[in-house]
Amino acid sequence: MQEYVTFLSKLSPLELDYAKAEIINLLGISKGLGTSNRRNLEETVDHCPHCGALHIVCNGHDKKKNQKYICRECGKSFAATTRTMFFHSHISYEDWKTFIELELAGNTLRFEASCINRSVTTCFSMRHKLHEAIGKIVRQKLNGSTEVDFTYENICLKGMKPEDMPRPSRQRGRHIPDPSNLELRGLSHHKVCIAAAIDENDHMLYEITGLGIETQDTLEMYAERFLDDCVIISDQSKAIINFAANHRMPSDVIKVNSNPMKHNFTTSTGNSLSSVNQMHTELSNLIRRTNGVSIRHLQGYLDFICFVKQIRYQVHVKMRTVEGYRRSMTGAVRHLCSEICKLPIPIDLHEAYAEL
Repeated sequence: MQEYVTFLSKLSPLELDYAKAEIINLLGISKGLGTSNRRNLEETVDHCPHCGALHIVCNGHDKKKNQKYICRECGKSFAATTRTMFFHSHISYEDWKTFIELELAGNTLRFEASCINRSVTTCFSMRHKLHEAIGKIVRQKLNGSTEVDFTYENICLKGMKPEDMPRPSRQRGRHIPDPSNLELRGLSHHKVCIAAAIDENDHMLYEITGLGIETQDTLEMYAERFLDDCVIISDQSKAIINFAANHRMPSDVIKVNSNPMKHNFTTSTGNSLSSVNQMHTELSNLIRRTNGVSIRHLQGYLDFICFVKQIRYQVHVKMRTVEGYRRSMTGAVRHLCSEICKLPIPIDLHEAYAEL
């Protein structure tokens, strides 16, 4: 991409106008022929999506004259769209671009469905395919100054059938408490614990760690994501401080002020948790805007929050839609549309509501 920018920067204004006119003409021809996502993916096929082997060869064409491939290691055949978010999808390139642009802006499914002239169910499947495609992209190593914190959210069972509910259903809105429908207050096993971290290079960790209050073991699950040169910035959470000490990472702790009328928001060196707190705020706004996020799909939404933040930090506003498409188009998607509502729940609901 950088070489194209370098080439265009050397052109005169008149040559740029000629190039612009030719590009617009080519775009018109491409749309007339029906732009497909397959054409964008064909140049990226370099390994088998089933086993990851690099020994692949061309294997003829399908009925629509699209190139097929075969893996010499596992013997399975595949196409350019296999196990991507375009697999078994008839959504055009233009509609996917529009959808990703609307997703980056935080629009509702109903509004997105009206914009691309599709059903809400189709947009729901597209959203969760997108979430799965970017899942591994946002799981990067953390290094340098790294803010670490935890947040807690209620367990939302939206979409679960009544016969599968581990507890009685709750009425939405304000209502009189029901003694038979116990809801524990505070940080209990009725809340899901979420670990959050962001470093100085905008690499993030936003993962569901389990139920109840955090412990050192909840961070140990993600120890490999923290490189040795991390400097852990945190509040006085014993779990985070012990984790940093166990891995011999320097810690910069925000200490509680002895004066109850004053609050410390920075460490002695001037570091704060502003970036990780912004992640928590965006999650709270998302839950408020959607009237709750199902625990089944919560991790996908956490990944997408990281994806959106990275796009905003790293990409110019005019290029965010195209860059969002480029980063997500090769991501591995293991599930079909019919399996999205059957994804495994990341916590043990029987443990969460054992007393019920």
